[in-house]
Amino acid sequence: MRKQIEVTDALYSALEEILGLEEEEMRLDPDLDLLENKLIDSLSIVTLLSYVETLVGFRINLKDMRPEDFTTVNALSAAISSQRPPDRKC
Repeated sequence: MRKQIEVTDALYSALEEILGLEEEEMRLDPDLDLLENKLIDSLSIVTLLSYVETLVGFRINLKDMRPEDFTTVNALSAAISSQRPPDRKC
């Protein structure tokens, strides 16, 4: 069984692994608008979230997310973390 990791770390890992974005550079500005800067699109969001689910160990419900949740690493992390089941805390 894979060890669960924190949501923010999972997002950075996914951005690097799936989209080829340098984790170190992304960590410099977690409020960088990923959509406005054309770093992600709708298809890559779905792929990214699927990958993050495998790392954090719980399903992410897209219906509970708002469009603004997809703009930055900080926004994504907060939205996903709010869905973490109580029994899945790291």
